[in-house]
Amino acid sequence: MMLRYALKSVRARKAAFIGAFLALMCAAALITACGTLLETGLRGTIRTERYAATPVLVSADQNVHQTTVKHKKGKTKIKHKAKPIAERAWLPQSLEGTLARTPGVARVVPELTFLAEPLTPGGTGDRTAYGHAWDSAALTPYRLTEGSAPKAATDLVIDPWLAARDHLKVGDRLTVQSTQAPRSYRISGIAAPATDVRHQTSLFFSTAEARRLATHPGQVTAFGLVPDRGTDTGQLRQAVARALHGTTAQAGSGDGRGPVEFLDAA
Repeated sequence: MMLRYALKSVRARKAAFIGAFLALMCAAALITACGTLLETGLRGTIRTERYAATPVLVSADQNVHQTTVKHKKGKTKIKHKAKPIAERAWLPQSLEGTLARTPGVARVVPELTFLAEPLTPGGTGDRTAYGHAWDSAALTPYRLTEGSAPKAATDLVIDPWLAARDHLKVGDRLTVQSTQAPRSYRISGIAAPATDVRHQTSLFFSTAEARRLATHPGQVTAFGLVPDRGTDTGQLRQAVARALHGTTAQAGSGDGRGPVEFLDAA
């Protein structure tokens, strides 16, 4: 009986029924889409590329902090807010000595990262080009497949992706636009990463030239830590965090390295 009444009601109000059905269908699709985004955000990680061979990475705090204290009805409320900043925060290079003395640390590798665009007809496509000091090639690691490491200020090592895209080889000249006026460099070598690096291309300069182009004297982007053999990564990170207490530096490992490398990915 009730089913017959329901069918008669649908026949008499077809437009209202179709409208309600479409509204419910759109609501279900919206809830499903939002749920998928939520699940992706909870499980999603930012995979590191250049720091793959660095179990523990020390970087600066990339947030600006504000603490508000309110007194109301005899009670004190303290609120702390932190907002990420888009521009990279740098670390004092003087922290290298502190990190080197931390138990479990075998080697400290200073890292410099700065924009360095090769001026070629093909460009770098959808990849961003960054400059680094050759010393930090060990953080991935990048290994020479041709030529030699950069020694002079005008030497440059590029990766195989850029070499293949623009048909470059050892001995060629390449003009690079970085933080200073464009400069011509001689390609002294080609170095390939041991892991897959898909979102960036790396240009390696001599240490002195990289410091000049980084334009932050006495500062570094990060420190990569190589642990002693048999040292647990978690314990090393805790030891480093204790050594850095009182500073704005932070120690990250695992998925915590990705946001340091890709500031805008979070």
